[in-house]
Amino acid sequence: MPGSLTAKCAPAQGSGKSGQNRSLAEVLRKKRLLFIRAGVESPELSAQLLLAESLKLPRDELLLELVLRPETVLSTETLAIFERLCRRRLQGEPAAYILGRKEFYGRTFLVNAATLIPRPETELLVDEALKLFKTCPTGIFADLGTGSGCLAITLALELPGWKGVGADISAEACRMAGLNAQKLGAPGLSGRLGIIRADFTRDFLQPESVHLLVSNPPYISDDEYAGLDAGVRSYEPKIALVPRSSSSKASGLEYLEIICKKAVYALKPGGVLLLEMGSRQGQAIRGFFQNGLGGARSVRIIRDLAGMDRVCAVKK
Repeated sequence: MPGSLTAKCAPAQGSGKSGQNRSLAEVLRKKRLLFIRAGVESPELSAQLLLAESLKLPRDELLLELVLRPETVLSTETLAIFERLCRRRLQGEPAAYILGRKEFYGRTFLVNAATLIPRPETELLVDEALKLFKTCPTGIFADLGTGSGCLAITLALELPGWKGVGADISAEACRMAGLNAQKLGAPGLSGRLGIIRADFTRDFLQPESVHLLVSNPPYISDDEYAGLDAGVRSYEPKIALVPRSSSSKASGLEYLEIICKKAVYALKPGGVLLLEMGSRQGQAIRGFFQNGLGGARSVRIIRDLAGMDRVCAVKK
């Protein structure tokens, strides 16, 4: 029996109603149902993550306890912590911000309100980069709008002979990316990955200086933003979702076009741009290269697991 759970549990005193109401399985079941009624996204996962956090256990250990000892009675202290975390979730705060971390490509990244929460769809950028460059022993990449650093750090770890840079306009995002690099990469990233504060809409890359350019930039229009989940609008940084625009409303294409121009300038011949985009923006990106921008040998649209257009791969 794992000793890590016993300190967070009250002594079992038979199978009375009070004990049953505080059992691991019953507490989790009730909170899941409450989350469902409240319309919380991923109610079961949210309840599991928050209970695991309250018990200071990894989620997989909590799931094992649910199978082996579902009637374990939780302590008053653990229940109080769990209730506080659940209240925050019911108010719409994303679980990743409550926990201060999010999984991405098999690693745990620190996140806060200055960083966009990494999404599974963004892992497609890494998948495609590895398909193209895994056998290349050396290279240089840049990640524009690095946020938590999930893309830049993952690429540097998965491509151990490569050097790269992650750039973000937010000083706090750069701080978090730096913390993640220290937490996940030392000493393997030493001297190979730099995190810099920079506005990627301006020139900071040298011409023909990188083999790979990746970005998950703001690409949501103002109209789309108004229809997003309230938890996203209330907690995630708008600057990481909606591009700045000189017009009254952002179309969502502003930064995509800028990055395409940067790619033509900064990529070495044969280099690749991997760009996350909205599901209806692929043709517009093709149009950037077909209608005057030039510089592309090929433009491919890659779909996510839901069958939606998600990544544009451009070869110079």
